[in-house]
Amino acid sequence: MTNKHQLISKLLSVFASWEEFLAGIDENEIDVQPKPGKYSITEVLAHLHAWQQVSLARLEAAVLNKDPSYPEWLDDADPAYVEDHIDEFNARIQEIYHAESWSARHREWSEGFLSFIRLAETIPASIMFDSERHRWLGGNALAAVIDGSRIHHQEHLDSLRSRLRSATNWSTRLIHPAGVPPRGFSSLVTPVFRGSTTVFQHAADVRDTWNHDEAPYTYGSYGTPTTLELAMRIAELEKAHRTFITPGGLAALTLVYFAFLSAGDHVLIPESVYGPSRAFANDILRKLNIDVEYYDPLEGEHIVSRLKASTRLVWCESPGSITMEVQDVPAIAEAAHSQGVTVALDNTWAAGVFFEPFAHGVDVSVQALTKYVGGHSDLLLGSVSVRNDSLYRRVGETHQHLGMVVSPDDCSLALRGLQTLHVRLRTIEQSALKVAAWLAQRSEIERVLHPAFPSCPGHATWQRDFTGSTGLFSVVFRAPVKKAHLEAFMDRLTLFRMGYSWGGVTSLVVTPDLKEAPNAGVYGDRLVRFYVGLEDPADLIRDLEKALPAIGK
Repeated sequence: MTNKHQLISKLLSVFASWEEFLAGIDENEIDVQPKPGKYSITEVLAHLHAWQQVSLARLEAAVLNKDPSYPEWLDDADPAYVEDHIDEFNARIQEIYHAESWSARHREWSEGFLSFIRLAETIPASIMFDSERHRWLGGNALAAVIDGSRIHHQEHLDSLRSRLRSATNWSTRLIHPAGVPPRGFSSLVTPVFRGSTTVFQHAADVRDTWNHDEAPYTYGSYGTPTTLELAMRIAELEKAHRTFITPGGLAALTLVYFAFLSAGDHVLIPESVYGPSRAFANDILRKLNIDVEYYDPLEGEHIVSRLKASTRLVWCESPGSITMEVQDVPAIAEAAHSQGVTVALDNTWAAGVFFEPFAHGVDVSVQALTKYVGGHSDLLLGSVSVRNDSLYRRVGETHQHLGMVVSPDDCSLALRGLQTLHVRLRTIEQSALKVAAWLAQRSEIERVLHPAFPSCPGHATWQRDFTGSTGLFSVVFRAPVKKAHLEAFMDRLTLFRMGYSWGGVTSLVVTPDLKEAPNAGVYGDRLVRFYVGLEDPADLIRDLEKALPAIGK
């Protein structure tokens, strides 16, 4: 049987539905009969208010443990008799309330309903469900009175909605549905909210703003509940003030460039930077008269010597893309902040969890959610997380101007990915360490570039600042290996698939183009980048073992 809490919740739900319905009714409609012989909205409200007085009298009698004192309009008639002669008594009700204004009638109904709910809340469950306690209820419990009031209101609301809809053409009804799903559905999954147009309830509310502190939703470009749920979860993950979601990782990087740089400004970028970020800086920023300078990723605090009066942004990427240098981010941040310069970090390798950007001095943290958060190689998303409200406003304005719209469906996939992120990362971490350790013992390998290995530049910094490792690393083959040898090796692999991006369940391998990366010149064409996914590491090692003989041919 329904308990007291459920009864009250259902009552409140019906009250809220009525208030929502009445808020959308034009005062010109309140006295119009939807169909001849049918009651108007104002007449229905008077009827409901009068009958609510009967129900309220019954609850009051139960609280005082006495017989009910019914309202005068019943004229001493028994409520059961009235129910059998409803038209007669409805005429009496309408006569009583005829002179009242719509606002007065609405107010009386609302106050009466709320009084009924408040009184019901005070009645103990033991009394509410006792069917033998009150003889004047004819063997029913007070719970029946309470639920009866709910049913009465719901039936009239459904009837009014149906009648009002039937007055419109069927083509209009297709566009303006009145169907309301039953309340009470609760899922473990965040719903997918799609939409471009956001509907406002009042003219005074209409505005165009990306800032959700000013208005929750104004236009689909600025986010739906699904989009904003993902943003909130990423901010929570990275311990950020706020987060913006972008259409991809590169979009997140370009958003930061445009938010903080203008013509004449100077930006410092590590030589180990992600290739497309380098290409954007060289091909776009320089055309906009922005001074682009690259620095050794291991400079640490010495980066202060590169800062200029025009420096506005210092990028970090730790570990570096492909060559995996781990940067001393706290030292770089301290040096940059001493000159009032913003520090941004590509935090994708750490998945936003194995390195805390803001605890280490970063102002803006970027991730390619395509990778570990998505986790299944089937979406393209990025994120930009900021330290404080000033940065939130600066990035938000640029985010709006660039029209960085994301799909709620992709955001839903990313939210799904977050649920398994922990177990995937831990498995990937352990498998990658096993595969990398096996490769480190092979005679064909000169060096393993994995942050958790001493052979990786910045390993000590990784030990100090990171709480774990992930699945991406590189290896350098011994000279005199040629690129043709590496391609033959890769062609023999069956479990490691060849492809860009990473972070999914499938292990990958590529030979990156290092011509544009000065820090990689020492490696020549001898570097291969691996990503270890969720396959059994023993199977991956066997796959490598079968392919390595191609190196010597």
